[in-house]
Amino acid sequence: MGEPVSCAAVQAFYEALASRDPVRLAQCLADDVEWHMSGPVDVLVFCGYRRGKAAVVDYIARLVPSMFAVKRYEPEEIVIDGDTAAMISNVTSVQKQTGRILTYQTAVFVVFRDGKVVSVKGLSDTFDMAEQVVGHRIDAYREPDPAAAKDVIAL
Repeated sequence: MGEPVSCAAVQAFYEALASRDPVRLAQCLADDVEWHMSGPVDVLVFCGYRRGKAAVVDYIARLVPSMFAVKRYEPEEIVIDGDTAAMISNVTSVQKQTGRILTYQTAVFVVFRDGKVVSVKGLSDTFDMAEQVVGHRIDAYREPDPAAAKDVIAL
């Protein structure tokens, strides 16, 4: 465990993340930042792993907005322990392709070094998100219908 992170540094990062402002976000990131968002990449293209400040800024400024317009990003809980912070947030976004409003929760676990973000691991209720993206409930326990294979999502 490294040096404890200040509440101000954690707050600045979460505010930059919520703002979606690439300049503000870049100021909070270490050059060697690693960002991993768990989820089904087939449906949610922004899931997966990114490394480096440029890749993370591209992820926030271009990749996520290519699918969703984030309208609200509200922290529900923030916990700081040493160099690590965790946050659960409620997110509301609009799916660009369909105009559907999506609401979901996400948890983000962040490690800081010298006041900068070096690691982010994010988890969302991606099954709920996937159902909202495809526009209907997904019966994960039914036998797959080959004719409906386009609606099957591997999680």
